[in-house]
Amino acid sequence: MRRQGWLILVLAGLGLVGEAWAQSGRMPVAYSAVSGAFAPLWVAYEEGLFAKHGLQVTQSFIAGGSRVAQTLVARDVELAVMGGGAIEATLGGGDLLYVAGYVNTLVFSLYARPEVRRVEDLRGKVVGATRHGTATMYSAILVLRKFGLEPGREVRLLQTGGVPETLAAMQAGTVHAGVVSAPTTLRARAMGFRELVDIAAVGIPFVHEGVVTTRAYLAAQPKRAEAFLKGFVEGLRLYKANRDLAEKVISKYTRVRDPELLRETYETFARHFLLKPYVPREAIANMLQVIADQNPRARQARPEEFYDNRMLQGLEAAGFFGPSGS
Repeated sequence: MRRQGWLILVLAGLGLVGEAWAQSGRMPVAYSAVSGAFAPLWVAYEEGLFAKHGLQVTQSFIAGGSRVAQTLVARDVELAVMGGGAIEATLGGGDLLYVAGYVNTLVFSLYARPEVRRVEDLRGKVVGATRHGTATMYSAILVLRKFGLEPGREVRLLQTGGVPETLAAMQAGTVHAGVVSAPTTLRARAMGFRELVDIAAVGIPFVHEGVVTTRAYLAAQPKRAEAFLKGFVEGLRLYKANRDLAEKVISKYTRVRDPELLRETYETFARHFLLKPYVPREAIANMLQVIADQNPRARQARPEEFYDNRMLQGLEAAGFFGPSGS
């Protein structure tokens, strides 16, 4: 009874918060990196697709999934577009849920200094990734293990803070290899670094990027959450349908002007964006396995505790995706 009473209070509180935001005309949303992976959010915002569904979204960039998760738990934002960090926060009591997964494999590459010719050559060396609890760090762990190397014991992992910073660390010699994404991949090649592994081609199920909120918010404000998902999915559609627009928006947010860099970014993510962004159970299961290295609670957790596809199922049943959605 005490837990039930607490939940009622939380739901009531979130209902009041959602109503207050609705009355103010805002929906605060966070995203966790300045990367082409977040272009569907930017496209939907720039083209008024959220406003079309009655929302006045305000966007905030907060570096790193763990920090974005904290803003969700604190109710500073209603929803977030992020990869890693949500499961860890939930294991710590935050009760976050993925309600969409629009990139469900790890779209990164492992690049290395020229003297490193194989992944196995990284034994005893240092690999850079953005932060603990992020998709880049999980990519580093999974790809090293795939090639028989144990992170932390045989290869040191270094937090760099961001993908451009990972490349800078490679250039400075601080790390021997690093996990990077487009368009940093093109810059890495131009500097003479070698792609050791196209991690996306490995095809590991994983929520690289998705839409996250709290379970309590989803129960208290389902209409607002649904409206956001509609606008977001339409942003995905428009990204794929209008390359020129997508590259213009990517350029605005990333401050990249080079047409070749923009093309690399667009093409890399266009291959992996899903127009029906369901969260796969096996992706969450893989995430839990990696998280279990640092948090034993992940070993007992069930994947179903961390995602909810019912809102997307409702949209599909209502015909929102249409015959061409995929």
